[in-house]
Amino acid sequence: MEEPGVNVGAKAGLNRGILANGWGRLAARLERKAPGRVVKVDPAYTSQTCNPCGHRAPDNRDSQAVFRCTACGHRANADANAARNIRDTGGRGRAAVPVRRRYTAITCGRACHVR
Repeated sequence: MEEPGVNVGAKAGLNRGILANGWGRLAARLERKAPGRVVKVDPAYTSQTCNPCGHRAPDNRDSQAVFRCTACGHRANADANAARNIRDTGGRGRAAVPVRRRYTAITCGRACHVR
């Protein structure tokens, strides 16, 4: 059997702590405090979709951290590209259909608040 990686115990505890928090309560509280400004967005495929051209493909991800569009050649940090996709989707209000995913991205329209 292989040896576990570095700090596996600490990471497992962090993951348990994150999952134990009430993300649904956070969304409800944000909606109460900022009515009309919070939009729930389905984050599916945001990490594979090019923000400038909209091309979606698994091959757009060079690595965990690098996004490179196979259609237009756009290069960016993968997390920043996905955050822009979430922000832009929330701004267009396309998330009118209830999202039935365990994890939901929440945005108020400003990139600094994408979660």
